[in-house]
Amino acid sequence: MPIKLLSTYKALKAFLKVNTCFIIQNNKLWCNICNIEKCYIPREGITPLQKHLTCEAHRNAEKSKYLQTRLNVEVDSKDFHSELLLAFAESNIPIHKLESKSLKLFLERWTGKTIKDESFYRKTLLDEIYKKKFDYIKNEISKVNIYLIFDESKNSSGLSILNILAGKCSAEKRERAFLISSIHINKTNSETIILEILSALNKIYDNDASKYKNIKLLVSDGAPYAIKTGTLLKGLVPECKHITCLCHALHNLCETIRDKFSILNDFVVVFKKLLIKNKTNQYIFSSETGLPIPKFPIVTRWGTWLEFVSFTFDNFEMIKKFSEMLPDDLRDKIYMQNIIQSECFAEEMKLAYAHKFLIEAIKMLESDTLSTVKQISILKDVIAQVNNMNIFNERLNAILDRNPDLTFFINFDLLKANTIDKCYAFIPLTSASVERSFSNYNYIFSEKRRNLLPENTEKYLSLYFNS
Repeated sequence: MPIKLLSTYKALKAFLKVNTCFIIQNNKLWCNICNIEKCYIPREGITPLQKHLTCEAHRNAEKSKYLQTRLNVEVDSKDFHSELLLAFAESNIPIHKLESKSLKLFLERWTGKTIKDESFYRKTLLDEIYKKKFDYIKNEISKVNIYLIFDESKNSSGLSILNILAGKCSAEKRERAFLISSIHINKTNSETIILEILSALNKIYDNDASKYKNIKLLVSDGAPYAIKTGTLLKGLVPECKHITCLCHALHNLCETIRDKFSILNDFVVVFKKLLIKNKTNQYIFSSETGLPIPKFPIVTRWGTWLEFVSFTFDNFEMIKKFSEMLPDDLRDKIYMQNIIQSECFAEEMKLAYAHKFLIEAIKMLESDTLSTVKQISILKDVIAQVNNMNIFNERLNAILDRNPDLTFFINFDLLKANTIDKCYAFIPLTSASVERSFSNYNYIFSEKRRNLLPENTEKYLSLYFNS
């Protein structure tokens, strides 16, 4: 027998019009004042509900709620909506999720607030909370020595995005960098980059160019336009140091290893081709080897090619067994086995595997807590190991020689440093944090949020990254 809806009872319906503290939700009767469910029995009528209105617990709850509402109704309402938007933005929850009926009802029931339309939050409050966040950042870094990190990347629409980060130089601990600008640029060249950096700095310094002297370090990748950008900035701020990312330097060495060992790279390519997007071969690999499907190298991700080679070396016999279990008429199987049987393959894999210390060095340098001395110590260890092997030492030296002010940091001694130089004790020598900002950007400007305006994307990213 179907359950009768409470809203069809005339006596109850008339009672609810007068006593708005009772509501019907999901065919259940609730007292909004006490936040409890009440039973409605037709044969007993509304008498039990009237008794509930006069009971001491309900009257105390009603009095408390009235006083709270009276004190905070205007200010609290605006604060609630601002904090709701801030919580959504810092958690990367699209604000249009508030259009969900169930979420809206849940929030309204348990907060006692009316949830407004998505456009209200975006058009009315987003600018305000973004300005508060930016003012906080400005207050943190505008009067102290700072470092800048910048990089450029492409978004999913193919547009060039420039992210600029700023953090406090410290003699005591590494300070997390703030995202101060994320904008679309038409051209990726030094002139465009330096203008955008100066524009971001003018917002921080209120157009006071005399405060540029607070910029002590610029970190970028090793691209020619980035090197030239550093030269232009040092023309304005002579005391500023410029260093290119140490992780990029080691990754460039990994790329040299990949180019040098072409037979090994052909093996990696055909192995990836056999497994990626091929469910049958993946099943054979998992069942015959007992190994998980490996993470295949991505050219732009630091050290992933060498990491994959290390996986291959450690599990070579199992991978060889997998190749033998593939169908005989599979062309890629024949190609893979021919590579394995070639004279140079084993030697190339052995030599590449011997450089796996680069993987660990890159991962360590990605940390946000290392001191300058520790970062340089990791680099010196890598230089020593590469020199001992005497294969790629000339290439590594050539890469490091292009790093503008690396010599200053290699010779940096905190114990002997003067007061000015002590600000370099805890600064990043890598651009890992700006790479993370691009990852955050891709979380926000995803395939399902391609309609976000550039200015709103920057605001959401700032709130999310700087949370």
